[in-house]
Amino acid sequence: MTITLIGEDDNVTYGLLEVQSVYTVDQEEEARRVFMTDGSKHLGVKSYWDDLQHMWKDHFKS
Repeated sequence: MTITLIGEDDNVTYGLLEVQSVYTVDQEEEARRVFMTDGSKHLGVKSYWDDLQHMWKDHFKS
């Protein structure tokens, strides 16, 4: 997959990125390692998961 880097203001193509692999986050495993739980009632876990959802929505708009 190739991603084209285009300037927001001038619409000029500044580069191309060739994606060779994609890292998939295992949210439950990461939460267990950081917070010692994957329970969504834990404030740290809930905040972490909410932040990930916002990041994907904000940075990867379709």
